[in-house]
Amino acid sequence: MDGSVIGKATVTLGALAHTAGASPAYDGMRCEGSYCHGATLADPAARTTRPAWGSASDGNCGSCHGLPPKSHANPRCSECHGRVVDVTGVVVNASLHVDGKLSLGDDSGTCLACHPTPGGAHAAHTTASHRLSQPLGCVACHLLPTAVSSVGHIDHAQAEVFPAGSSTLARTNQASPTWDRPTATCSDVYCHGGGKLLVADTAATVNRRPTWTGSAACGSCHGIPPADAAHTPTMTLSDCHRCHRTVDAQGSIDPLTHLNGIIDGP
Repeated sequence: MDGSVIGKATVTLGALAHTAGASPAYDGMRCEGSYCHGATLADPAARTTRPAWGSASDGNCGSCHGLPPKSHANPRCSECHGRVVDVTGVVVNASLHVDGKLSLGDDSGTCLACHPTPGGAHAAHTTASHRLSQPLGCVACHLLPTAVSSVGHIDHAQAEVFPAGSSTLARTNQASPTWDRPTATCSDVYCHGGGKLLVADTAATVNRRPTWTGSAACGSCHGIPPADAAHTPTMTLSDCHRCHRTVDAQGSIDPLTHLNGIIDGP
């Protein structure tokens, strides 16, 4: 070598840089439009999506997307990206980071990928352990997102309960379900004695404002019998089947036809 300058290297950006429709380019000083530096995320919280070659800050966490991204209400990355980053925000699996794919939860692609063990009464609702109804899906109380970025999903720090457009079951018989987060109670929910018909029931056992950590049992959504004009106080559970096909002569409930949005009667 005689010390002469041969010229600059030709930069050819590969398939990863073009991921998700990115159009990367390099001008001899900076690269821009590259998937690898957050171009496809369009995140205004990102610090440097057009990095200069040799810059001391290139590649630092938070340069390609914000911490958290502008679209995220939850700053705890590991709750949704636990296979990639730990609770301290350190990348623990570089092979899953900036690899052309979005890793969410256990990567199964279902709601349970990020919400495997939801607390409170979730299990009681989704497994119907009380045997008062069929198992209920997420849509019974929530608006199921069609994409991770759907409005009302990751842009909220906590899940919305009974938002507009959700749960026809909870709104059956003109019920107007509401969720009070400070007290962790729901009210006027069809599933818990709400609605135009059941509101007439004045039985002392009825609890129309159940707590999230409480329990439901036969008699808590309507009396046994209901204390209204349609029932006599001497009726017992074994009398229910005379008018309602959801119960047999022994008073056992059929979870397939009970609490299904159809009020059967004489």
